[in-house]
Amino acid sequence: MSELQVTVVSIFLISILSASTAGAEKSCPQLKVEREILKNGFHRDLVTRVHVQGFTEQVDSCRILLNETIPSGLFMDPYQISSLQEHNHVEVIMPSFVDVEAPEYLSKEHTALVYMKPDEACKHCYISIVPVHARYHRPSAEAPEVSILVGSPQLLIRCSKGDAIVVLYWV
Repeated sequence: MSELQVTVVSIFLISILSASTAGAEKSCPQLKVEREILKNGFHRDLVTRVHVQGFTEQVDSCRILLNETIPSGLFMDPYQISSLQEHNHVEVIMPSFVDVEAPEYLSKEHTALVYMKPDEACKHCYISIVPVHARYHRPSAEAPEVSILVGSPQLLIRCSKGDAIVVLYWV
C-alpha cells in the first residue's frame, strides 16, 4: 500500500471516529443485506433490505445508494421507473440506454443506481423495491427453463452527524 493510500485510510478512519459522539462506543458498521424477487412470470419486483448495525447510533442520518448490475436476461424499464419516480415510489438513475424490446441474446447488462428508503418496519433499516422484467431467451428444446443470476449490489453509504459527513463504500 502506498503512502498516499495509507494517509487517505488514516484520514478516513479519523473522520469516522470524529463523527461519533463523546463517550459513545466507537465501532465499525456491520451490514446485513437481504435480497428477494417477488411475483411470478416476466414482471417481478427486486427487493433489497439493508440493516446497518453498530454505527447508526453515532450519526444523525444515513442515505444508501445501490449500484445494481442488471444481467442481460432482465431489464429495468426506464419508462416505468420514470412514472414511479413522479409518484415518489422509487428514486433510480439509469445512466445508459436500455432497449426494452431486445431479447436476452442481443442485450447487455446495464447499471441502475437505486436510492434506498428508510424501512419503517425496522430501526436502522433501509429498503428498495424496483420492478424488473425478464427478457425473451432463445428457444431451446433441451432447456424449457432458464435461470438468471442477479448479483449483489455495491453499496455507497453516506451518513452525517452535524456538519461531519462520513462516506462508506461496500463491494
